[in-house]
Amino acid sequence: MWFGWGQANASAGLTVVLAVGGVLAVAVAIAGGVRAFRSPGADSVLHDRRAWRRYGLVVGVEFALAGVGAAALAATGQSDLVPVWVCAVVAVHLFPLASLLRDRLLVPLGALLAAVALAALVAALATGVPASTVTGLGAGVLLTLFAAIALAGVGRR
Repeated sequence: MWFGWGQANASAGLTVVLAVGGVLAVAVAIAGGVRAFRSPGADSVLHDRRAWRRYGLVVGVEFALAGVGAAALAATGQSDLVPVWVCAVVAVHLFPLASLLRDRLLVPLGALLAAVALAALVAALATGVPASTVTGLGAGVLLTLFAAIALAGVGRR
């Protein structure tokens, strides 16, 4: 999704890079889906009912904040900053998920996504580079890379 969002106002050359990134992201997602389908549910941290409820709460708050913020930005004529807001919300929600999912890599991922959101805001306000281009490329690369690292088992205890 992020790579597609990045294509909204990207140059022709960057559109190709974003399209390739999108294809790679879909391949990583499919590999993750296959692994998840083949893994026993009892091995999941979310097999515990309390953990599942906490996960649902964190994700629910994330979606609500992203939606309310996006609506507020659109209502005030700042819809071009919606990708920045959504990227920032995604970044912040990774911090509580890191402990819940017992995945330490979510902390640096959250910090890097927050940096992408800030860079996109600065770029949009100071240089006129579309926020969607910066967030699409930055978040797309980071999320795909960290997903591939997780699939490879790097950092797993």
